[in-house]
Amino acid sequence: MRKLNVCWYVYTHESRLVLLASGMQCRTFTGFQLSSAGIVRLPKFDMAMAKPEANSKPVLAAEDVYIVTVYGRIYCLQVDRVAMLLHSYRFYRDAVVQQGSLPIYSRKIAVSVVDNVLLVHQIDAKVVILYDIFADSRAPISAPLPLQSRGFPRSYSSSSRSSGKDGECSEVNNKIDHEGIIYGDNWTFIVPDLICDVSNNFLWKIHLDLEAIAASSSETPSVLEFLQRRKLEAIKAKQLCLGIARTVILERRPVSMVSKAIDVLVSSYSLSLKTGSYFKGIKTESTSSGVAKTSVARSSTDVSTSRIDGTSIRHESTAGVDSEYPSRASTFSASESEENASSAPLRTDSRDLQLGGGKVDRVNLTGAHSSGPTDNPVFVNISEQQDSELTSPAISPDEMYKFVFAAVEEEMVGDPSYLVSIIVEFLRRYVNSFQ
Repeated sequence: MRKLNVCWYVYTHESRLVLLASGMQCRTFTGFQLSSAGIVRLPKFDMAMAKPEANSKPVLAAEDVYIVTVYGRIYCLQVDRVAMLLHSYRFYRDAVVQQGSLPIYSRKIAVSVVDNVLLVHQIDAKVVILYDIFADSRAPISAPLPLQSRGFPRSYSSSSRSSGKDGECSEVNNKIDHEGIIYGDNWTFIVPDLICDVSNNFLWKIHLDLEAIAASSSETPSVLEFLQRRKLEAIKAKQLCLGIARTVILERRPVSMVSKAIDVLVSSYSLSLKTGSYFKGIKTESTSSGVAKTSVARSSTDVSTSRIDGTSIRHESTAGVDSEYPSRASTFSASESEENASSAPLRTDSRDLQLGGGKVDRVNLTGAHSSGPTDNPVFVNISEQQDSELTSPAISPDEMYKFVFAAVEEEMVGDPSYLVSIIVEFLRRYVNSFQ
């Protein structure tokens, strides 16, 4: 075996992939993926780097390279600070193909992945830009949104509690100070969705605020498509989709626009039945005792936190490399060279991967557990399914009737012909989807 002069390396447990950097500019890479079948060696490839105006040659650093897994596909993201671009490369067994680039607006950025959504943290601006690379577009999902935190674990509150009024004031001040520090200097982003706050001894877990994302975009069909692809909070995504459907009808939007929205919901339901993802019989797990999820008002992400000295993050091994092709071609600005690549893409099966001991339940601003029913009576029956087998945000015709058409009929006044035309469009699309 030939020796290789390695400058530095990047590895993620999620993908079981290690990249070794070499060369004068550290832009030549050799990759290896560890699997139950053995070690898969990737072909050597070079990353693109823009040339500065001066004659100096920039050197690629380890913190500028990220390995991420999105929709079961393994990508490498590289920060080009000269061109202010985030380059993307997709890994195949016999090829590494550049997929395009995303603009960046900060000299210092970080990358996270939550529920197959790519989060690009613009640290200088203290905002997050979200991309869904499943869609055939490099446009962000929504407007840039802030990263905010709420609530702290009860163990933190109890450990800092002291006797007397002075002690209570000190505890409150400490919590306020820590909640106000966003993108601290000592934050370390760990792919896919963790943040290590060394100075405060906290480990944060990032969560999407689907409601804020949906509210920040006016493109109704695109928002519905995005929500229908979310799996970690399927019940929340379904509630939002039903609410959006009711709103566009009550606002008497053009029938053509409402029809496009309905088409998204019908297509998603039809696909979920064909793939068997509508009901999988997986029950929601209970909350870990040491981790509390926090919610965010009008921000792109939720953040949950656990004390480093009090809670361990458990990783279970994933399955080996899945050598099958994805059901559809990559749509993340695929280059023509990818179409000619005949090798199977590297993928991961994360069904056995578990972080933090299970699904983390939502809590409110003060950290108290929120287990009450939803405020909207239209969605009460759906909320009751949260602890059952519901794992898909797809909406059935029965749910469309109960939570959209019937509810709209009670609130809508005037000529009912508009609602009738919407229902006819729904029935037509539903019938056509199964032909």
